Parts: sequence; structure tokens; C-alpha cells
Amino acid sequence: DLLADVDALRAVEGAVATARQRLGRKGRWPVAEVVVETGDPEVRDALATHGGLFAERVNAESVWVVDAYAERKRVLDPDMSALGPAVGEDAERVADAVAGRPADLPLPVTVDGTDYEVTAEHVDVVERTPEAVASADFERGTAHVDGTLTPELRRQGLARDVVRRTQELRADLDLAVDERVRLWVDTDDETLRRAVEEHEATLREAVRVETFLAAPPADTRKWTVDGATLELGLEPVAAATLE
Repeated sequence: DLLADVDALRAVEGAVATARQRLGRKGRWPVAEVVVETGDPEVRDALATHGGLFAERVNAESVWVVDAYAERKRVLDPDMSALGPAVGEDAERVADAVAGRPADLPLPVTVDGTDYEVTAEHVDVVERTPEAVASADFERGTAHVDGTLTPELRRQGLARDVVRRTQELRADLDLAVDERVRLWVDTDDETLRRAVEEHEATLREAVRVETFLAAPPADTRKWTVDGATLELGLEPVAAATLE
């Protein structure tokens, strides 16, 4: 039922938020992909029914549900406390040879003509995901978030930061929710400028922009957005008309 779906999706959304934090990715910025690893039928059904809405809520380009996450690999992690006594002075070189290798044991290793056999006694087997992926568990599964930041996704994120800053200006002016404005946007960063141009329609709708100003108004404000300087200024359309 709907309540069960909501509970299931909240749990997954919480795990996605945790994974985002591990990536250092702000909620306003999109991620390439969320993979939900679960065998729970309620979670799977909830995502199948509300997948589009869920993708919007977690700000992901795509959401997949799988029984087992294919990108997770089981690899070897040397245990120096065991390797040292077993192979002596070659321990570090043996460790370098096996670290990160697939977890297929026993593993033969040759160092300077000397053959060794690495067994389960000498290593731990750990699970690793790609560097761009962060994972977080929830009660009935695991959420894997791919934080690969393509140029397109970065521009989406930058545009949403511009929306947020413009909304702050609206709030400072105590404007009515539906009051339309004229907006000044300036930046010294080409990527940020392109982000505003590409997502102009979103900016117009989100902050009720009637038109963009060709020159700055009397009051403007500057921010640093992802390392770029952003200057914004706005004025209500009604006030501009009276002047």
C-alpha cells in the first residue's frame, strides 16, 4: 500500500543522502546514477511504482534496482602481521603484488626468483566499489551512488546554485511568492555563464524572472559558487515600471 511504499522509499532516500555526504556532493547537485541493491519485494515494488518521483527526490539522472551490485569487487588486502612471519624480508613486495588483486586463492607470487603461495591466512578479502561510487546501507539493502561529475551535470549543479542565491535575494526583499522580477546575472567564469544560459528556462520559472537586466541595478551581491564569482541583482517588475 501507499504507506508501505513511503516507508520503503524513505529508508532508501536516507541511504542515498548518506552516500552523497560521503561523496561530498550537495543535494542540489545531480548525480549520474543511483543503484539500489535489494532483494526485498516491498522496496523493489515501491521503486518500480514511484521510480520517477524517487529519482527527482534524490536528484539522480537514473535509478536502478538490482539483486547484486555488479560493480562491487572482492579483492585482496594483505595482512602484514601474517605475511611478515611467512615470507620474511620479501613481505612488502609480496604485499604490493597481491594488494587489490581479485580474491582468487591460493595466489602464486614470485619475487626475485623466489616463489610464494599466498593463502587466506595471509590476506583479508574486502569489497570495493569504483572510486567515484559511495555506498550506504539501509535495513533492507544498500544504495550505491555514482558521483561521476560530467560537464553537463556540473552545469546543472551550478545553475541550481544560481537559483538558490536568487531565491535568497527574493527573500531578503520580502517579495510575494508570485511577484515577478528583473534579474542581473554576471560572472567571470565561462562554465558558470554557460550553465545560466543552458538553464535559463529553469531560472525564469523558479524565481519568477520576467526579463534579464542589461546593466546592474543599484544593489547587487556577490558569491563564490564552486570557485567562480557570481554577482546577482534583482528588482521587482512593478517597482521598475513605476520608476
